[in-house]
Parts: sequence; structure tokens; C-alpha cells
Amino acid sequence: RVKHERLKLSTPLGALDLSRPGRMSNHLVVGAGRSATGRPIILGGPQAGYFSPQILMDYELHSPTIHARGAGFPGLSTLVVLGRTQDYAWTATAGASDMIDTYVEKLCNPDGSPPTEQSRHYVFEGSCEPMDRRTYRTAALYPGTVPPGLPDIIVERTVHGPVVARGTLGDVPVAVSRKRSTYGKELDPAVSILKLNRNEARTGKDFVRIFHESHNLSTNWSYANDHEIAYVHGGLYPRRPAAADPDLPVWGTGEWEWKKDERGEDAYLSSAEVPHEVSPRRDLLSSWNNRPAPGWGASDAQWGWGSLHRGRLVEEAITGEPKGTITPTRLVQVMEHAGLTDLRGRYVAPLVLRLLEERGDLGARDRRMLELLRTWAAEGALRRDGDGDGRYDRASAVAIMDALWEPLIRAIFTPVIGDPARIPLQFDNAPNSAGSAYETGFYGQVHSDLKRALGDPLRSPMSRIYCGGTPDAAGSRGACSDRVLQALREAGDALAAKTDPPADDPDAWEADAGAERIQFLPAAVLTMHWVNRPTTQGLTMFGRLGRTPVGGACLKRRAFASVGTTPKGRAVTVRVVPRDGARVSVDLLRVGSERRPVRPAVRVRSFGRRTRSFTFTDARLRDGWYVLRFRGLEADGTRAVRRLALRRLGGRFHRVHAIERRRACGALSTVTAGSPVFGGRRPFAITLRLTERARVSLEVRRGGKLVRRARARTLGPGLHTVRFAVRGLRRGDHDVAVKVAGTRTLRLRARRL
Repeated sequence: RVKHERLKLSTPLGALDLSRPGRMSNHLVVGAGRSATGRPIILGGPQAGYFSPQILMDYELHSPTIHARGAGFPGLSTLVVLGRTQDYAWTATAGASDMIDTYVEKLCNPDGSPPTEQSRHYVFEGSCEPMDRRTYRTAALYPGTVPPGLPDIIVERTVHGPVVARGTLGDVPVAVSRKRSTYGKELDPAVSILKLNRNEARTGKDFVRIFHESHNLSTNWSYANDHEIAYVHGGLYPRRPAAADPDLPVWGTGEWEWKKDERGEDAYLSSAEVPHEVSPRRDLLSSWNNRPAPGWGASDAQWGWGSLHRGRLVEEAITGEPKGTITPTRLVQVMEHAGLTDLRGRYVAPLVLRLLEERGDLGARDRRMLELLRTWAAEGALRRDGDGDGRYDRASAVAIMDALWEPLIRAIFTPVIGDPARIPLQFDNAPNSAGSAYETGFYGQVHSDLKRALGDPLRSPMSRIYCGGTPDAAGSRGACSDRVLQALREAGDALAAKTDPPADDPDAWEADAGAERIQFLPAAVLTMHWVNRPTTQGLTMFGRLGRTPVGGACLKRRAFASVGTTPKGRAVTVRVVPRDGARVSVDLLRVGSERRPVRPAVRVRSFGRRTRSFTFTDARLRDGWYVLRFRGLEADGTRAVRRLALRRLGGRFHRVHAIERRRACGALSTVTAGSPVFGGRRPFAITLRLTERARVSLEVRRGGKLVRRARARTLGPGLHTVRFAVRGLRRGDHDVAVKVAGTRTLRLRARRL
């Protein structure tokens, strides 16, 4: 038996449990395509408990190199930990990933005598090594300033880390130590926070790079600037030996050490192997201490990542909103609504109802319990006291769900695996006076098993159906229904006996909303309605409501869902996917021979108005440079044009460099060269469309060497053309970089003939 009791201290100030640290916090980030402002919105919700006065402090920092505002911890934070600069904002949640391994140390005595549980030496690489042992006597260090009776704190370390338990395996005395990848590197994360405060993360890629360089805390960090969003999972993750299971302890005798790099130091996963994302296709980032990426491993203490997690509440709410409609107020409402939702009532109660609804042996009490659950679940399964009378609005249904949960878990799993309480996972992270709830529990296990019993598809099902099963046989829908009904009746009996006076009427049962009110420490004088929400919220938006960029670019009102070309020798397949089935005019323009540009461009083929993709070939076409032009109408009736370049050489078509770039959002909407070639009478001109006033600069390079530059200047919204002198430019490809403050650089290429 391995004993962790030494991490649970009894002091004159109360019990102190250091064995199970908690995890909280959430954040929501929507990109420009989902936002009603046409630009990203970020809502951070750090959870640091509830105190009066509050433990988080909002403040600003200004210096020659720092201009930041946000939250930090008074007396500890010299920088803004969660907040914004003038160009971007960031926030975080706890990560709970696996950066700690447990080593079982075989104890020994240097004189060769038999070891005991109290021995202070351990076996490592064939030697009997001494533990590093230190004693901290708080009362002796600070006489007269602390209450008497505080315990001495004794810290022991092996080569792997601090000793957290002692005991025996069989008759072998052992100590248990934990190796943490960040030991001795605790201050490294301050470097990344400093760089954020110094406004060095101008783009999402910069943000990810900064955190990969130094941030070794297991945390989820999200970011937004005025045109893009990004995510990175912080941490320092070791490369373990192939034979080691990261979820299980290993011997500390030297054969199971982490892999080493070329310098002989511990090796860690590269930045490419740690979850991160810039400008996600979903245009959404959310975190509520859930798994950061599919297949990513949890820490040894995290058993709650499964098919059902509280993070699903906020993600489904956001994806259920029409794109381009989420306001800052709506984003806050999403977080608040999820904070009042009972995760079990939202996702598990409907499965219970489906299992029992067709049974013919239900009693009157059974049917009424199910009716109450059905009504509550249909309304969103909220634990809400809307009228402030101290009772939840659907108090009977809440009481039924609370009473049903443990009997339901035991009915599903006990007949197969014995007592499920032996698994190191609490049955329910119930609402409580500390606020945070439903972070870890049997939610995914119950949800997955009931869905499988019902025959619903699952991406990652368990090995068998437990509900209704035995150790030798899997369960079935019918047998599972029997077990669930048994659990429902057990819950009803418990509630009937609990009511004063005892009552068999489900409408008389209540859940005590007052007992779950959040209490503000240290005196608990202040309280508030329970809500599964953060300590504070930090909202940052870019742009203003009612000021959508010109042309509605961020709302993606496009004439073309998709256009493109695929050269196939002497033929070309033209991809045309119009918006909502509208027709798109397609023309082929000749813009140059192999030796000189053609001005004006000559239309050599007209393919008419198209609604689907097609393939063409034409032996009469000469070698040279061509542009496929697509013309259609936007949703508001304005004209839209797209251009793609082709080259015909030796009678065969070839796709060439981009001559046009577009952005869904941001100040720069479109940049185009109009033609893949220039020279002679065809000037070298770049046309820009800006959605709002912005500072713009252009550079032209040939072979990496700067040959032309249009210095930065501020331009208003609309079309602008920048012309470069052709004289002096050598023949060959020229790369154009268009830089607009606050957006990513867009690049084109054109050839001087």
C-alpha cells in the first residue's frame, strides 16, 4: 500500500490537502467570419476562486517598450498575465497534460542492512543513493508571528523529484517520487509573458512561436488580433522510453529514464508535435480544461477526458449560431448559459428517457419522474433560480437528476467490474460553493455506454456495452433498460424518504439552491447564485458593431463558393462552384506571347454563363500567357471578378503563380496584378481594394533582391493602383509583397518579358 496521507495536513487554520490540485477556467474566441463586428472577439474567463477582496487585479502597464492592460495577481505579477496590448489580446485555461511521471524507488540502507519504509536511501543505477532531505520549521523561523501548532514540513527528493508517498510493494519498502519536466525552469514562462506585454506577437504565428520557445506550463493559450485567431498548448513534454506506459508508474532504478538529446539532457517533444493552430478553418477556439487535441494524452490525475465534457456546452452553442451574427453580448451569454447548465441533464437525461419511454411496467411515480426530467431537459437542463426564491425553477427535476446519478453509475458498472468507486475518478463534480463543476466525473463513461446500448453511432466506443451486462457477457438494450429503471426507482425511494414529511409525490421533491450558492472567501459573508463560471471575464473586440468593412468581406458574401483550374496536358478542367447556384461568366484572355505582353488583353474564348465545372481544349490556341476571368454578382448585387493565370507551352497548359490574392477579413480585401506578365506597353501595376483606412507599403524583389519599393502611406477605403516603372527591371520573375498594418503580408508574382 502506498500512502499519500502526508500531503494532507491538519493545521490550526484548517485542513490543507496538497494531493489533488484542481483545474478550472474557460475561454471563447470567434474569428471574423462568425463575428457580427467583422473581426475576432475573445472572451477570457480565468478561474482563481472567489474572494473578497478578489485575488485577481485589473491593471495597466506603460513604459517605453510595454503598453498592456489586463489581469494579474497582486504582489506577484509584475506583468499582465491575461489581457491585451494595442494590437492583440490573449487568455488562458489550465491544461492538465502529462508533464509528470511517477517513479517507484526501491529503498535501501548504505550499510547493507534490510531497508524499511523510513529508509532515506534508494537504489539508482546500481548504487544506494541518499535522498536530499530538508526540514522547514515555520514557527521557529517566524516566532510570535504565526499561530502555534503549525506542522514542520519535511521535503525529500530523489534524482527524479520530491517524495510524495512511502509504502510497500509486496514486502519491498518503496518511496514514490514524481519527476516534473519543469523542475528548475519555473521562471521560464515569464519570458513569453514579457514578450506578449512588449507587443511582440503581432501575428498568430508569432504568438505560437513565442510560447513554444519558453512557456513550459501545461496551459491552453488563445489569441486574437484584428484579423486572425490562434491557439497554442503550453508545456514541456518528455520523450519517454518506448516500453513505458505514461499512465503507469515505473521503477526508479535507472532503466526507465526519459530519452536524452545529443547533450545528454532530457529530450522533449518539438513544437510541431505539441497542439497549436493559427486561423482554424472552424473560425472558433474554445477551452474549458478539455483535451487540447485528438489523441493528446492527459496527466496521470486526469480521468475525465472522454466522449462528454463540459466544453461541449459552449462549442455547440457557438456553432449553432449563424455565421457573422455573434456579438460581444451574445458571446458572454453563451458562457453564462453554459455555466447554468447541468451537463448530465443536458446530455444523459435524454438517453435515460429513450431507454425507458417504451416500457409498459412504469408506475405512476416512475412516469411523473420521467415527465419532470423531460420538461427540464427540453428547456436546456438549467440549474437556475430565476425568481430568487431560493428554489431552482425546476427544483423537482434537478433533485431527481442529483439523486439518480450515483445509482445510475452503479447500475451500469457494478455488475461487470465491481465497485466503480475504486476507479480514481469521482462520480460527480457537483455544483458547490466554490463554483466550478462538471470538470471531471463519470460523464463520458455513462454517456458513451448508454448511447451504445441504444445503438447510436460512436466515434470511439468502449470495448463492450456495460449496461445490462455481466463479467462474461456484454449488455443489451433490454437488460440496460431494466438496470436504469432500477436506478430510477432507487433515486425515487431516496427522495421520498428525504422529504420532510416523507412524500412519494415527485412534485414535492426539491433541490436546495441555497446550499449551492457560491461563497466568497475568507469570511463567506458574500454569496451569489451558483454558476459554473470563471472568477472574472475579460472581453476584447476589434472594430465596432454596425461598422462592417466595406463590401461585407468578413461576412463572406461571395459570388463564388470556389473557382480553380487543373491543367491536364492539352486540356484544362475549370472548377466553377457558384454561390447558391448562381451563374458565373467565364472567359479566356490572352495577355502575352512567350516574348512580349499583349495590351490590351484579347478574349480568345467565351464559355458563357456556367453553374458547374467543365473541361476545355483548343488546338488553335498559341503558346503564351493566358488569364481565366470569372465574373458574377455578390449577394448585394455588386460585381465580383476573379482571375487565374495559365501558361501554354509546347501545346500543353501549365498552372502558374498567383496573380491575385483575397482575404475574407481585414483592411486589405483584394490585391491583384491583373496579368502574370508585364513589360513593353503593359505597365507593372498592382491594384488594391481596402475595406477601411489603412497604412500600406509594397516591395518588389527579384531573386530576393529589393528592386522597387512603394513606401508606407495611409490610404482610404476603396480601389487603389500602384504603378512601378518598368525601365531598369530585368527579365524574369518578380515577387511583390503587399504589407498593410494589422494584417498578414500578401504576396504575388509577375514575369517581366
